[in-house]
Amino acid sequence: ELGYDYNDAHYFLGLSYYNTENFQKSIEHLEKSLKGNPKDIDAGFQLGNAYNKVSYMDKAIELYRGVISAKPDHLLAHYNLGNSYLEIGKPDKAETHYKEALQISPDYVDAQIGIGRVLLERNENKGAEKIFSEILKDNPGIRQARYFLGLSFFKQQKYKKTIDRKSVV
Repeated sequence: ELGYDYNDAHYFLGLSYYNTENFQKSIEHLEKSLKGNPKDIDAGFQLGNAYNKVSYMDKAIELYRGVISAKPDHLLAHYNLGNSYLEIGKPDKAETHYKEALQISPDYVDAQIGIGRVLLERNENKGAEKIFSEILKDNPGIRQARYFLGLSFFKQQKYKKTIDRKSVV
């Protein structure tokens, strides 16, 4: 109804649909917003997120790469691109973008967890254990790090450590 002249309206409608988990409607409006203003980094990033939610990984990756091309220090685009690459089985590319995110923000725990997940994917389980242990030393309440630490123990056949509530849960 609004047409292509109302890019902001489509952008905010797209975000609203995204936040209510109606990802197809979100995509519809974010595409209109981006069509009206192809250089809108925020619309491109959010559209990538919506595509990611419906598992259109190729489209999400393309959009995240476009955002990074326009704004190389976009922390979340690097992080989300790393997650997307990890999901499609490209851990080397994922690692590159997690490391880029850590260059931008060295204390970004989610990117540190991403690096640990890459190591688990490669069966470099001792390295993953070290990363998750370091994260938990400073942030003992991060459940995702605890889960992956337990997985690293399991993959190393350290079953007693996997079971130990103090180590993992």
